[in-house]
Amino acid sequence: MFRALFAGLLLLMGGSAHAGTVMEIREQEDSVSWTEMSGQQARMSGVGDAYVLMDAASGQFVAVFPNARQIMDMSIDLPAQTENSNEPSPHRLEFNRLGKAEPIAGYPTERYSVVANHRLCAELWLSREALEYSGIRPFLRAFRRFYAQQRALFESRGLQYEACDDARQAAMERYEELGLPMRTRDANGNTLQEVLSIGTNVKLEEERFRIPDGYERINMEDLR
Repeated sequence: MFRALFAGLLLLMGGSAHAGTVMEIREQEDSVSWTEMSGQQARMSGVGDAYVLMDAASGQFVAVFPNARQIMDMSIDLPAQTENSNEPSPHRLEFNRLGKAEPIAGYPTERYSVVANHRLCAELWLSREALEYSGIRPFLRAFRRFYAQQRALFESRGLQYEACDDARQAAMERYEELGLPMRTRDANGNTLQEVLSIGTNVKLEEERFRIPDGYERINMEDLR
């Protein structure tokens, strides 16, 4: 049902548009999300009305809530740089290639284990071939920077991160080199995310990446 709905949405797109890439992703509990990428911009959405806009050039991440006519800039309070980003982790981190694995969404993959202090944190299926499509590398780069900045902010407020958090962040820094994550499993073998399809050269309207005018600006405190 979701694939048919999504295919219909793409066919209806028109007007001022650019060729882009669209990923359909199965999340936990079989929910589905979509990531649309074009150049330096991306839009992440799920089944509900809310979505997130990303601008890789500026590092801006904005959550949009159409029903409430509200927007929240999630990058506004983040540090411009992460002071500890180059400091080595105090934990023993490993990112091990386990060999070639089965194709996912039609793309060849290689399987990796993410390990911290000899403990399995996650398993990843990465595809180099999937990296080559429009917007994917800028998306990975911007998301990695956003994660590092968000972590620095939370750590400055006293939040403690664990060894596996360090290991997952170290793995994230190698995605542009080793491949797009096509499947992620936790240490218990539960699939957290899996790419179902990648649409290429899709016409994406410029309007889909534009922050709407006239919306109330809110912050994290307003969501509590």
